[in-house]
Amino acid sequence: MSFPDAKAVDHLPGSCRPLAGARSLTLSVVCLALAGPIPAVAAEWYVDPAIDTRVEYDDNFRLRNDELEVLGLRVEPRVEVGANAERWRFDVDTRVEFRSYDEEEFDSDNQAVELSSAWGRQTWGVGFDAGYIRDSTTTSEIETTGIVVAASRREQLYARPTLTLQPSEVNQFAFGASVRGTRYASDNFNDYDYNAVDFTWTRTLSPQMSLQVAPYFTRFTSDVLVLDSDFGTAAEAERQSDTLGLTVGLSRSYNERWQIDGVVGSSRVSTDRPITDFDNCLEPNFIFCQRYAIAEDTDENTGFVGEIGARYRGERWRYGGRVSRSYTPSGNSFLIVQDRLEADADYLFTERLRGIVRITGLAGESVEEEVGFNRDFYRIAVGLNFRIANNLTVVGLLSHRSQERQEDRVTGFTPDGAPIVEEVTVVDADANSVFVEFRYDFNRHTWSR
Repeated sequence: MSFPDAKAVDHLPGSCRPLAGARSLTLSVVCLALAGPIPAVAAEWYVDPAIDTRVEYDDNFRLRNDELEVLGLRVEPRVEVGANAERWRFDVDTRVEFRSYDEEEFDSDNQAVELSSAWGRQTWGVGFDAGYIRDSTTTSEIETTGIVVAASRREQLYARPTLTLQPSEVNQFAFGASVRGTRYASDNFNDYDYNAVDFTWTRTLSPQMSLQVAPYFTRFTSDVLVLDSDFGTAAEAERQSDTLGLTVGLSRSYNERWQIDGVVGSSRVSTDRPITDFDNCLEPNFIFCQRYAIAEDTDENTGFVGEIGARYRGERWRYGGRVSRSYTPSGNSFLIVQDRLEADADYLFTERLRGIVRITGLAGESVEEEVGFNRDFYRIAVGLNFRIANNLTVVGLLSHRSQERQEDRVTGFTPDGAPIVEEVTVVDADANSVFVEFRYDFNRHTWSR
């Protein structure tokens, strides 16, 4: 299981007690959504439970120059509960994951509760998605910062209400807002909030083609630990990045097997930040640097964003790919502009046996040039999916991944005491892993009420 990226509560929805730093508004909305009344309308209800068990081996689990082999076991029970009616629907997906390794520092227990709901009629609709995710930094940071340390807690709360209007058969207008708070139990990362508002106009050009125009605004806020100018008392300073953007997209279905879609646009990022004049890096593999603030500064950056993807579904072959560029929040207290390539292919050998290929490539750098963060990462996985019985499936995968990360570091001082800053390669490492996973899907239970 991969917990997504949106300290909050001990239990949901029973007791909604926010921890320090969580947004109380977001928490209240999530709790009300999960615990609120369901309309008394005839509906089909369902319960869909499953459990996954995985054994894995990794010859460089932290993906660092100092390699560390681990052998681990993962158990993940999950259950999805929901209902579908004529005018509304909802489902709650609950997952609990236990990870145990021969290196105990990476052991973790993770939980997630996520809600998806919608209500409306033919010409309008409202939706609400929300969730609470409690996971570990051993898995949550690999695709953004690439920093893997001993398991420490990361908690996220997110909520997204939407309103959709369809005044005609060919025009649709959607309004949305998102709030997400991320909190870390480790001082190696910085807590942050990431909020957004967006509007999307969709125009149906033909039964196979549609046009989409979407302006949006996001705000990324993170606390940065700095020292005062005499290297005395530590204090927090705030870094805030506002992004204003516009994308235009086109989606085209050529037939039942082929579909292509894409969006292109531009974003302008404005960052208010403390200027720091000293870096005391404690560990060459990580961004464990102390800084002191000497002034406030604003950084302006304009860049291209967008994505394009294609997918084919045949009788035996299924494959597709997607290329994108986006601005991604990180636990390093700054936005990362990330180029992403994803490709996958499945081949059906028999009714029970399927071949799998998965490729992911990432190239990320800090939006602010002064930060000096650059990272390349890729992962290739090949394997087999075999359905032993109607409810039992086994998956075996071999995976190879690699990352190279550069950061600006203080490498010395001039005779007058000014720091010398150079770009240094802090990580250049590869890793191989293998895992075998068994998934058992219990019979889906449905009833009408």
